Amino acid sequence: MERNNTVDLCRGLLMMYIVCVIHPIFWLGITSNSIRSLFLFEMPCIFFVSGYSFRLFETLSGKVNSVSGYAAYLYQRGIRILAPYWFYAIFCVAFIFLKGDPSELNSTLKKILFVSSWANPLDCGRYYSIGLLRWHLWFIPPFIAITFIMPVFSLAMNYRFTPLIFGTLAPFAIIFADNFLDYSARTIITYSTWSMAGYITKGFSQIVLELKPYLTRILISTGIACMAVLAYQYNIDPISIDMQVNKFPPNILFLLFGLSWICYFLAAIMHIPSKWIDSMNNNNVIKFFISRGYSIYLWQGFGYTVAGYITARYSLPLVALVILSIGLTLFFGYLATPIERIRSKKRQSKILID
Repeated sequence: MERNNTVDLCRGLLMMYIVCVIHPIFWLGITSNSIRSLFLFEMPCIFFVSGYSFRLFETLSGKVNSVSGYAAYLYQRGIRILAPYWFYAIFCVAFIFLKGDPSELNSTLKKILFVSSWANPLDCGRYYSIGLLRWHLWFIPPFIAITFIMPVFSLAMNYRFTPLIFGTLAPFAIIFADNFLDYSARTIITYSTWSMAGYITKGFSQIVLELKPYLTRILISTGIACMAVLAYQYNIDPISIDMQVNKFPPNILFLLFGLSWICYFLAAIMHIPSKWIDSMNNNNVIKFFISRGYSIYLWQGFGYTVAGYITARYSLPLVALVILSIGLTLFFGYLATPIERIRSKKRQSKILID
């Protein structure tokens, strides 16, 4: 499948940011929470790019518009998502048996519940874990959910008023979820909203090009307006500006925060020369993150946890912990990449999304 350099570059840079910047400062306790939480824009961007990418896939391969095509699409995506996760989970289970608290697994029932919890991608080891092995795995359930949702949303886009209805109802859906639904449902609704927004954005790409001079001002103004609302809310309730609190589970304040950052990024991307994008895509470091993004993301938990044990054993400083955590993450992610590239022998080009 033909690649889109801008989408690939966004994926690669976002993964670099997650592994080398945002998770080190959060997971390793660098700077205060109120400061570092201001840079938690990565997940809205990841899901936005995912929705944009799905629309791009459709323009090249056609819509998934039949029951058999939908089932085949889910099967292919299921392999792509679940095989790397289960491979990671096997190593986590083995590591926990080796390093975990024996009292947590001192009966057959506990061991069965423990293993089944890690085998279940919707639970991701919630029963028992150690270190940072599962801190990032909250990402898996909403990622699976949008796999089911996006082809259905795509068919709904055949109706001309769907984007208007979506833009009107999305904030109310998140407010409703924030007040009446549980953690998992709120997370799925919020990040599905970002993927749908990315999908719609790609659908209006021609209009975007025609309105480019005006759209830049609109995007920047929207971003500033979102930040102004957050600043006002901060005067009422200081904790509301802490995006780590607003992210887990996500609420309307986190939606405004993510929207602000995405507006700024879209405004910037429209003015980046294509030759710069091509040049960055050819950078070997960025290419490493582009081609192994999912594996690198998954193996962060293992890399950071192992680094923590090593640095604690030898009383190494924080800078050594940061370097070792990132290094081991990239190393394990590199080794696990072949699992990410497993494809069904029954694959069909019309249902494959790279």
